[in-house]
Amino acid sequence: MALAIGLLGGTGVSQPLAAAVPAATAKRIADLRKRIDADNRNHPVASVALAQEALQLLKPDEEPAIRTALLIGLVRDLNVLLRIPEAEARLAEARAQVAHAGQPRDHFLVGMEGALVLILKERPGDARPVLEGLIPAMEGYLKKQPEDSEIHRLLGRAQRSLGTANRDLGRFPEAIGWYQRAMKTYQEAQDSAGLSNVLDQMGTLLQLLGRLDEAVSYHRQAIATAEPLKNPELLATIHLNFANTYGFLNDTDHQLEELAKSRELARISQDPDIELTVAVNMADAYLRKKDYRTCLKYAEAGLRLAREAGNAASIAVSQVNQGIALNRLGNSAEGLKAIVAGLEHFKASQARNDTAEIVGILAEEYAFAGEWRKAYETELQFKALSDDLKRVQDQKHIADASAAFEIDKKQLQIDALNRERRNQLRLRFLWTAIGLLGLGTAAVLVAGRKKLQAANKALADMSLRDPLTSLANRRYLTSRIAEDLAQIHRLQRSGLTEAGKTRMPLNIDVIFFMIDIDHFKQVNDTHGHAAGDQVLRQFASILSSTMRDSDTVVRWGGEEFFVVAKHTSRTEAHIVAERIRSRVEAFPFDIGEGRIVHKTCSVGFATYPFFRKDPALVAWEKVAEVADQCLYAAKASGRNTWVGVHEAEDGPDADLKERLGAYPDVAKLVADGILRAEAMAERPIAWNS
Repeated sequence: MALAIGLLGGTGVSQPLAAAVPAATAKRIADLRKRIDADNRNHPVASVALAQEALQLLKPDEEPAIRTALLIGLVRDLNVLLRIPEAEARLAEARAQVAHAGQPRDHFLVGMEGALVLILKERPGDARPVLEGLIPAMEGYLKKQPEDSEIHRLLGRAQRSLGTANRDLGRFPEAIGWYQRAMKTYQEAQDSAGLSNVLDQMGTLLQLLGRLDEAVSYHRQAIATAEPLKNPELLATIHLNFANTYGFLNDTDHQLEELAKSRELARISQDPDIELTVAVNMADAYLRKKDYRTCLKYAEAGLRLAREAGNAASIAVSQVNQGIALNRLGNSAEGLKAIVAGLEHFKASQARNDTAEIVGILAEEYAFAGEWRKAYETELQFKALSDDLKRVQDQKHIADASAAFEIDKKQLQIDALNRERRNQLRLRFLWTAIGLLGLGTAAVLVAGRKKLQAANKALADMSLRDPLTSLANRRYLTSRIAEDLAQIHRLQRSGLTEAGKTRMPLNIDVIFFMIDIDHFKQVNDTHGHAAGDQVLRQFASILSSTMRDSDTVVRWGGEEFFVVAKHTSRTEAHIVAERIRSRVEAFPFDIGEGRIVHKTCSVGFATYPFFRKDPALVAWEKVAEVADQCLYAAKASGRNTWVGVHEAEDGPDADLKERLGAYPDVAKLVADGILRAEAMAERPIAWNS
């Protein structure tokens, strides 16, 4: 968690304690407050202890102004340390104190910490209106009190936090806008700590959007701005986030450099959370470099820190990394035992996607150790788990790991082995298993391989694939979609409960995305059709890498593409649309001979079932037509944007089937409140007639 700006809600050292407070107590409290102010929040663990001691010395009815300042500062430090339950308890005290004897500015300070608690509790939707109310109130206050530098800095912090809330909600353009406003405010307030913090968060957001070169630039600016401050906690966080961006770039050497810097700074600031995150990520990075001895060193360090912190997930990840390293170094017994121990955590936590991943790793490690029977049996478990995940994807277990809202807050990823290498290794040890396990097993394996070959042949059938992009074509879609939608209907029915109540999973929907490359004809006209083909191939690759394996990407025709995103909540459709749009916008299309062009795209989307209460009312073909209308609305609204619709809360009316007609008038349905439309940055939608 990145540190915020310097001291807010200062302890008011210049204010004398009331005479009623004993002299010795007054002297001790004054000393504690001086130490907090002198540290300037560089060591939040120490500041928390100092503030708690000072509050214990003060009786509830003594020195309300000083007590308020101490409580606000304490809540802030607890937020920084992610000690959320303690922060909430102290926040309640601060609110009561401010309500009783607080100044207007105290309400801003307490409100800000309350909003941050909501963000840290992953409730950005609740934090957003709080911040949207605070910001104009602070701006109005500053017009009357422009000399209040503390509230000026707090305004920047509120703007930055609103950017983070929008980011977590998937509203990426709004997030960028608020981060930019925060940068300007921090510059006006001459607050280098706040500026470096928001630069770092902008870098992290751009990383999530796939704009990695820009992300690197912002991280570098953040470091350059923060270094003169000598704030180890702030710098440790920035270097950690910078390392994560290098990890996305597959630049392991620079990633390790940044992790090493973060580790040293975390030790100075006495931040065990960052030390733990660094240790796990360093073990993972050295594993990718196949430096198993160094990987083991950091895996064991991470294991020790995770146990001290009681962090079960980090313990499990460290055990897996430790086990792989031990196995590769020749200690197979201990190595495999460690992996199995890590696997048990993921099984117990019902993390099905992670469980399948670790089972696959365990199969590989059994094969490396020459335990072929266990390797074969574990591989069969992996296949069963993988097939099950493809068949029933419950609560986003196969979510896009690059999305901000899905990335682990501690950045403890398991990127142990490349998938292509993994598949090759499995193929090798499975054929070796035929020789070791006998003819009966061989017959099973050969039969399974024949089925796999038949399936691959069917998928490769050119009649179902677009020859230019290798994507599925319309024929493939129509041959498969009925089965996929039937599954959705079954899940819908299973969500209906007694007494007419509905308990639908959040990710029950299918989202249809219609996507068009903006001004594609210009590429053909200016650079030739060969260049246009290159753009189409690369555009198809962007879509395929952006969507999940369970989704279907189709070349619909020309420069138009169609995506079927299964098991996706309709409330998150705009997040996927923005991810597609931003990645295309940031991508340099290589059209050969050293030429690079940049393109944008427009996206329209609609949800199936169109109406949950009556799933059969609107056929999927009609929903695709609605998505197509949304696409044309996006193009009419200026291109490089997205427009989508889904049912309003009231649901369908009696004559809707007739109103849909041969070609539904989406604009009229939106105007009548049957459908609800949403658009990027809430810009006006220009519906085509």
